[in-house]
Amino acid sequence: MEGRKTQVRASRHTSAPSPPLPLCKFKGGQLSRTMLFKSSNTLTNLLLKGTLLLIEGSTVPSGETLSADICIVGAGAAGLSIAKTLNASPYTVLLVESGGFLPRADSQSLYDSEFEGLLSKSFPNYLSVSRSRYFGGSTNCWAGDVAPLDDIDFEARDWVPHSGWPLSIKDLWRYYDRACDWVEVQTFDRNPIVNQILARNPFGRFFDTRVEPKTFFHSPPTRFGIKYRSEIESSKNIRLVLNTDVTKIQLDKEAKRVERLETAVLGDSKRKFQISSKIFILATGAIENARILLLSDDVQRNGVGNENDLVGRFYMEHFRVSGHKLILAESERKTFQELVGDFRQKERKAHKIFRLKSEFQRKHKVMNSGLYFQEFHPLTEEGRGKLWNSISKLGDLPKGEPLYESKITVFGEQVPDRNNRVVLSKSKVDLHGQSLAKLIWNPVEADEEATQRLMLFFGSEVGRLGVGRVRLFKEERGFDDGMCSLGFHHMGTTRMHQSPEEGVVDSNCKVFGLDNLYISGSSVFPTSGFANPTLTIVALALRLWP
Repeated sequence: MEGRKTQVRASRHTSAPSPPLPLCKFKGGQLSRTMLFKSSNTLTNLLLKGTLLLIEGSTVPSGETLSADICIVGAGAAGLSIAKTLNASPYTVLLVESGGFLPRADSQSLYDSEFEGLLSKSFPNYLSVSRSRYFGGSTNCWAGDVAPLDDIDFEARDWVPHSGWPLSIKDLWRYYDRACDWVEVQTFDRNPIVNQILARNPFGRFFDTRVEPKTFFHSPPTRFGIKYRSEIESSKNIRLVLNTDVTKIQLDKEAKRVERLETAVLGDSKRKFQISSKIFILATGAIENARILLLSDDVQRNGVGNENDLVGRFYMEHFRVSGHKLILAESERKTFQELVGDFRQKERKAHKIFRLKSEFQRKHKVMNSGLYFQEFHPLTEEGRGKLWNSISKLGDLPKGEPLYESKITVFGEQVPDRNNRVVLSKSKVDLHGQSLAKLIWNPVEADEEATQRLMLFFGSEVGRLGVGRVRLFKEERGFDDGMCSLGFHHMGTTRMHQSPEEGVVDSNCKVFGLDNLYISGSSVFPTSGFANPTLTIVALALRLWP
């Protein structure tokens, strides 16, 4: 029996619609603004009257079809950014979230995925503790560090396999500026305290052609689910659907368009309903974006968008290597602490890290990476007496001054490797009976080499100036011995490219070969850079609907 169909209705607006690019470029005409309804049940009546602002999945009858112009799956940083942009537009929007407004154990259990690889013993719960499956997504647990990618991150580099974005950093700058507002940070030109410190240029003598500073800002951190909840709940054209899991993307027989989404209700897997829409946007994170595509294999045999076996591949992380020390005299410590430490302006703050200059990376063919320091502490007599391996042997430390030490953390981008991937588990299923995700992830030799070379270059620069020493705990230690941690940044798996032979989505984040399916989030990153991904996630989401 054909299911009922419920159309979410928007109030009439007199303003012109948002420019129909790139999101609205699809075959089949423009988005509709008039709605047709095929049932008269209570749910439909409430939607028609505009009094039902929030839909609890457990209240939707099995077999029902909810319908809107645009359907966004996932209410994290990407999904909420798109929804906010569409608020008060002439288009009806369904925002579908797996969880509710508060965390639930059954919802979070859908993240109990498998992890296979070099660091799996050190991080056995990596895929569950690094994500939050309720309204706001992983902004419920993020630390708040934000920075844009660097120019070189977008380039096709002959020493970095599979590198190159189908757009440049210039294409994102105006969206980065807007994204700063959404994560509640200030850019340089609007932060007078940061400008004052930089104007004094305390490090002007420090850098040659190798190392330069880069600014990271600290979001409060913005909890999107808390910050923007009232705006979504009070919207006249957005309806939020909670505690509802998308279990399959149903394509038409020609595999040209998405016809509908199949769903199952959290806590009641037997209750299933459908969602139809003119446009679908998948924004569930790099792991789940790939998982949902792979699960939807009834029309396209290997999964939606996976004709070239690319969905799930090229998974990337940001690794962090610790254990090295910076030793400075008192006079130099103050300079380092001022520029590298926090710049405070009420709740706003920022800090500097050091990175290899792009020109130097090109010349020496190394990956993009950076380092930062923690608070400086007086060097103890025990510390002075330890047998350290100093790699900065140029110059002497200032005589007669107290010495201070700070722990150094190096972090970097990862080489895109098709063997690092998300697949479907063959042994674990979720509460709906579907295969959970399995992550296969290992660093490669070039990943470790980039961090080692940055330490060498930075250490020699410190020594050349005679301001201190950079000391390695053990030069031969690698990624698998406890010195390495992860950024909990999930990237890749539905990478962006100009060719379907090399990517899952095009430069507008539309899945190749499908007229109405888009993907948002860090899963579309072809390369990762070393900057935390949230600012770029929001910028790309804003670019989806200018």
